[in-house]
Amino acid sequence: MLGDEMAKGDSRDPKNLFAFDHVRLNLPGAEGYSPSLPWVSKVDLKTGKISADVKTYVDDKRVTAPSKVLCDQATRRAASFLNYLGEQDACRKRVPASCRAGAWAGSVCHTDSGCVTVMVTVDKWSKAREYVVQLLAISTAANTFEFKELESI
Repeated sequence: MLGDEMAKGDSRDPKNLFAFDHVRLNLPGAEGYSPSLPWVSKVDLKTGKISADVKTYVDDKRVTAPSKVLCDQATRRAASFLNYLGEQDACRKRVPASCRAGAWAGSVCHTDSGCVTVMVTVDKWSKAREYVVQLLAISTAANTFEFKELESI
């Protein structure tokens, strides 16, 4: 996390891709709340747009920015600085910049009309179906489960 902060550089430097002037709170129930904006965001007041940032999930990092070009530049800066610090960057794992987020931790969740939908890849769905078929076969034949078998499934 210290490396992430170092890669972002001075947030007050106007030439810095990760610069921001203001932290905007857009909390539900607050006056001016907009559901189209994140609850907390770093904003560049000159442009009025959300600034570039690095997000981390366990050992995976994603860069966010207001445009594809800025996202590509910020990704390069973050990756090269973190490489300099000794953190490996697996370029093959990078996903292209997109306004529509894809799967990060194996699935994509959407909410619509009060319903939560989880989308996974075809491979992941097929594997889950195979596990359910295995569990049904075991429960029908023996009606008991071995702990290790359940743990592996």
